[in-house]
Amino acid sequence: MASRTRCLGCGAAVQELDGPTHLYMLSAAGCWERCCSLEDWKADLEGIEGITTVQDLVDSYAAQHATNIVRRNRLSVAVHLMSLCAGIEHGVSGRHWRSLGSGRERSTRRWCRGQRISRSRRRTSRRRPRQPGPR
Repeated sequence: MASRTRCLGCGAAVQELDGPTHLYMLSAAGCWERCCSLEDWKADLEGIEGITTVQDLVDSYAAQHATNIVRRNRLSVAVHLMSLCAGIEHGVSGRHWRSLGSGRERSTRRWCRGQRISRSRRRTSRRRPRQPGPR
C-alpha cells in the first residue's frame, strides 16, 4: 500500500508522490496528480454545460488551495472565487466568464485593491485626458 500524505493546500489525504505540483498554488504532488487525472474526462465534456463544469472544477481546485500568501496566488484565487460566485449566484456560464478574458483580469485587479469601477467610468478612463486651453 502506498504511503499517504496531507495536501499542503486543501488538507486532503493523498498518495505521497514525487512529481509535479501546481506552479504557484501550494499542493501535494498527489493532489495535483488527482486533479490532472480528470483531463480525459474534461476533454469529453461538450457544449456550454461542459465548459461551465470544467470552469467550476478549475475554480474549486484554486479556492481549495488558497494557502500561498504570494500576491499572484491571492489574485488568482480571487478571480476563481469571483468566477464561482458568478456561476452559482448569478448564472453566468463558463463560456461567458472565459469570454471576458484579459479585461476581466484588469478589472479584477482593481476590484481586489478596493477600486470598484463602474462600467461607464472604466470606458472614460481609457480616453486621453483633455488638454487645458481654449476650445
